[in-house]
Amino acid sequence: MKKAIKRTISAIILTYLCSVNIHGQSAALKALENEVISRSVVAALAVSDKGDTLVSHNSRMMLVPASNMKLITTGAALHRLGADYHFHSSLGYSGTIENGVLKGDLYIMGGADPTLASADTIATPWGKTFSAWKKLMDKAGIRKIEGHIIGDGRFIDGMKDEQTWQWYDLGTHYGCGVSGLSFFENGLNIKVAPGEKISDPVEAKVVYPNVPWLDIKWDCLTAEKGTGDQLYFYITDLHPSAALRGTYALGKGPKILACSNKFPEYTCAWYFCRYLKNQGISCTDGPADIDGAFPIEPSAIKAQQDLTVIGGSDSPSLETIARVTNRASNNFYAETMFRTLGKHITGSACYDSSRVAIYKVLEEMKVERLDGARITDGSGLSKHNYLSPDFICSFLKAMENSPSYESFLKGLPQPGGPGTLRNRMKSCSENERKRFHFKSGSMDGVRCFSGYVLPDPKKGGSTIYFSLMINNCTAKNADIYAVVDEFLAGLL
Repeated sequence: MKKAIKRTISAIILTYLCSVNIHGQSAALKALENEVISRSVVAALAVSDKGDTLVSHNSRMMLVPASNMKLITTGAALHRLGADYHFHSSLGYSGTIENGVLKGDLYIMGGADPTLASADTIATPWGKTFSAWKKLMDKAGIRKIEGHIIGDGRFIDGMKDEQTWQWYDLGTHYGCGVSGLSFFENGLNIKVAPGEKISDPVEAKVVYPNVPWLDIKWDCLTAEKGTGDQLYFYITDLHPSAALRGTYALGKGPKILACSNKFPEYTCAWYFCRYLKNQGISCTDGPADIDGAFPIEPSAIKAQQDLTVIGGSDSPSLETIARVTNRASNNFYAETMFRTLGKHITGSACYDSSRVAIYKVLEEMKVERLDGARITDGSGLSKHNYLSPDFICSFLKAMENSPSYESFLKGLPQPGGPGTLRNRMKSCSENERKRFHFKSGSMDGVRCFSGYVLPDPKKGGSTIYFSLMINNCTAKNADIYAVVDEFLAGLL
C-alpha cells in the first residue's frame, strides 16, 4: 500500500516536472533561486489562458507593487470610462456682460484634464488652448473683466495628495498630487548648480512655470565632491510657501529639478490672466482660486450650475493618456484616472470614494482573487498598496474580456521599445521581445513586473499572464534585472 502511494506521488511529481519542461519554464523557476534575490521576499505566478499553471511561487502573497498598480488603474479606467473618453475643461462666468464688459468673475472650470499645459508631446500647447478660450470669450462678447479670473478645481474634491505618501515624495514631480484644474502636470522646474566652494549657497532659481507669488526659501548648500544630489523640495497646499533644502555636490553640473506645485488652479488663472492682458483684455481683480493660494471670499463663490458656460476644451483620448501613463510610468496621469473613477461612480473624487469605485469596477469585470488586493492609490506611490501575483494575473485575464482590451494591450511597454523597458531582455530576439507586453514597477527595495506573453505568431500556443514581485531587495539594479530577464526569457 505504501509503495503504491509512493509510486502515485512520484508519478504526480514527474508529470508536473515534465509539464514544466514541456512548456520551457524550468529556466523561469531556476531564476527565482538566484542568490541575488535569496534574501528578498519574492512572489511569482505565470498561467496560460488554458488554465495551466506554468510557474507558481508564493503566488498568493501580497507585496508592495510600486508602479504595477498602474496596470490596474489604467485597465479599470479604460474599461469603465472607455478608450474614447476625454477630460473636459469649461469656461463660464457669473454676473452679466454689458457693452463688452463682464461685470462678474470668469471661471476656468477644470474637468481634471491632466494634460492641460503639459509639456508632454500628446498635449495641446497651452498657448493654443488659451487662444481657443479667448475665442469663446470673443464669441460671448467679453472684452474686459471687472472681476476675477478664477481657477476652479472643484471637479476633484478632497486632498490633492494621498495621506500615506512619504513626506519627501510630496515635493517631487512624481508626488505632485491631483487637482480638478491642473497646469504643467502640477509641476515646477527649478535649475540648480553648485557654488564655487564647499558651504557656498547652491545657485537655484525657478525656470517654469513662473510663480512670483510663491515664497521659496533656498536652504541648500554646496557639499563635498562625490556626495551627489541631496536636494529636497518641501511644499504643501496649506500656504503659498516652500523650501529647497539639502546639499548639492561640488563639481556637479547644472541640472533641472522637477518639483511639485501645489497651487495649479491659481497658476492656470495667473497665466490666463497674463495671456489675456497681452491680447488687450484687462481683468481688474486679477487671478484667484477657490481655496488655495489666493482664494476669493467664500460668499462670492458661485456654484458651477449657476454659471453661464460659454464653451470649453478637451484632452487627448483616455487611450492615449493611458499609453503614456504605462510607458513613461506617469504617476500624475494615473492618479487623475483613479480619482476620476471615483467622481464618475460615486460622485466624489476623494481618495476614500475612489477606492470604493475601483473595487466596484473590478467586481463588474469579474476579477477573481480580490482578497489579494489592498488598493490605496492609483499610481503605486503609496507603500500601503498590496497586491498578489494571483490577483494581478486574474486582472490581466479579465481585461481580455473588456471592450477596451486592445487599447490597454497596445499601450503597455515592450522590451526594446519606448518607455521603461527599453533595456530589458536584450539577449532575446526582436520577435521574442515583441511577444511581451508588461509593466515594470520600482521604488526603494521594490521591483515588480507583470503583463502578457502573447503566442508565437508562427507556432501558435497560449497567451501567458505573469507577475513577478520582488520586495525588500537591496541588490544592485544590474544584478536584479539580470535575474528578471532570465525569468522572462524562461516564459518563452
